[in-house]
Amino acid sequence: MVRVFPWVSLPIAAYVINYLSSGFWIGRTVFWIPAGDGAVAGLSVADMLVAVGICFLLLELLLAGGRLSLSTIFNHVLSVLVFAACLTLLLAMADSRSSTLIHLTLLAFVDAVGGIWISMRLTHRLISVDPAVRLD
Repeated sequence: MVRVFPWVSLPIAAYVINYLSSGFWIGRTVFWIPAGDGAVAGLSVADMLVAVGICFLLLELLLAGGRLSLSTIFNHVLSVLVFAACLTLLLAMADSRSSTLIHLTLLAFVDAVGGIWISMRLTHRLISVDPAVRLD
């Protein structure tokens, strides 16, 4: 189940739930980080969604480097569907557009393309071809 589930979809689902519930909590500041000169930087819920999405992207890319199986292929199909849903939401619904959604869509794109690319490199490495054998 861990290998099949597209983890990048969790922050995207949280963003969509926020969008459908009139978006009252996406801009709230979660906590503040003090700087050395006395200034304070605030992290909002939107920033945290992107940060969690980056962590899940790392998890997805690490899982894509494992063995190639049917569950890995199904994960890539789901990742492409998550990217298509993000892109549809970004392009079709004008009032849902924000920099957070653009970042989450970019994360879904990197997840889909990166996972497929890593799996292709893995299968290329698993297939050994003798350079002395010619097929013509």
